[in-house]
Amino acid sequence: MKKKNLLMTAMAAFAFATTTLAQTWSLLIPSSAFDVSQLNFSNTAFNQKSSIIYSVYKTGSNTKVQSFNLNSNTVNVITTSSLPPVDLYPFTYDYNNNRLIANRAGRENLYAVSAAGGAWSQIGSGTGDIESYGAQFFWNSSNSSAGFFGGYGLYYTKNWVWENSGSWSNPYVNNTICDNSNPAKRNCQYALGAPSSNKLYVFSGQGSCSGQQTAPSCSLGSPWATDVGIYCWLKDLWQLDLTTHSFTNILPVNSSSISKEGQIVYDYTNNTFYILGGYIPSPTYNSNYGNITDYETGVLRFRVGIDNGFVPFTVGGTPPPTVKINNLGPSAAYYDALNNQIVWARKDGIWAINNIVGVNEISESTLFSVFPNPTQNVINVKADGKLIGSVYSIYDNTGRVVLAGKLNAESTTIELGNLSGGIYIFSVGENMKQSFKVIKE
Repeated sequence: MKKKNLLMTAMAAFAFATTTLAQTWSLLIPSSAFDVSQLNFSNTAFNQKSSIIYSVYKTGSNTKVQSFNLNSNTVNVITTSSLPPVDLYPFTYDYNNNRLIANRAGRENLYAVSAAGGAWSQIGSGTGDIESYGAQFFWNSSNSSAGFFGGYGLYYTKNWVWENSGSWSNPYVNNTICDNSNPAKRNCQYALGAPSSNKLYVFSGQGSCSGQQTAPSCSLGSPWATDVGIYCWLKDLWQLDLTTHSFTNILPVNSSSISKEGQIVYDYTNNTFYILGGYIPSPTYNSNYGNITDYETGVLRFRVGIDNGFVPFTVGGTPPPTVKINNLGPSAAYYDALNNQIVWARKDGIWAINNIVGVNEISESTLFSVFPNPTQNVINVKADGKLIGSVYSIYDNTGRVVLAGKLNAESTTIELGNLSGGIYIFSVGENMKQSFKVIKE
């Protein structure tokens, strides 16, 4: 019985490796189903376990909190009371306490309300902050804090991290180091990591090592002009570990594969990043640029450990419409693991790319199989004779090689006991021509 089960596991693993599904665009929720005039999305305001997107809007007396259920593709207006005395812009979802946290900007007072509705209350103290405009919030589950990275004000961007579990603290200070462990100062986008990982991904944006907006040129990436000087279009990708407040570089500054400044999203099941749509920032200032330049809808994909960077990804169906940059409106992207889709929330509707397929789709031959998968301690690799003597590598979710060796026989057992739980890429041969996703429990 054990041998039969083992064979079935191996066959199932191979079948998964060679399955390719068509990815297509679909409109999940039309804009007619929600209030477009009072809309505000955040890349971190997503209940990953229940597949619910939130919008928090408050400008003056105009207030609306909406939820978008991706399981039923329905919209609900959440009733709240005791409104904060300020307008609300950055916000995030606290999945430990099922609540929404928001404020006006940066290190100012924090306010929260249950995702089910009810009264808003102040949960953290702060003071007026004119240095952190544009910085978006995240939730840190390790210390029960809301926080933010970066921000802009007084003609400078920052690369600091601030967090608040009652009052503001500064676990990562503003600096000009700019190396593989310290990202440049910027305003940027986030992508959520796996719910249990407490990791956040920081994507590209506008900034520089000095953060100075009035600089006459850019020394890091491509020039991105403003009305008073030149910032850099950074074109990079980072992982921020919210437990240790440390950064890991995934793609370096000025990565040629980042050809658009679009919406970033991370498929943590398949260790794959996507850029949805985007535009090319202008190296010369034009006050009308946002009115004459298209925000495109093409898709780029980066499979960590497989690709060297982002590459064009073909998606069928009818994509969201191309609009001018200034007409895009509120926009954010999410990986919906429960429904196996990438979701792009926009003011013209909630759109999705379905049938998401990860790194396993590239294994198109019968050269090897990996089992058991998921595993707790070891994997067994059954390889065709053509692969005997080939080098194998195992990559973590940042593309770092954590194990390597050779396939010296048709059957090879590889110990994974020293690796932490997560998703890894097992690759065999030159240029990673044969690859497989391995899940360690």
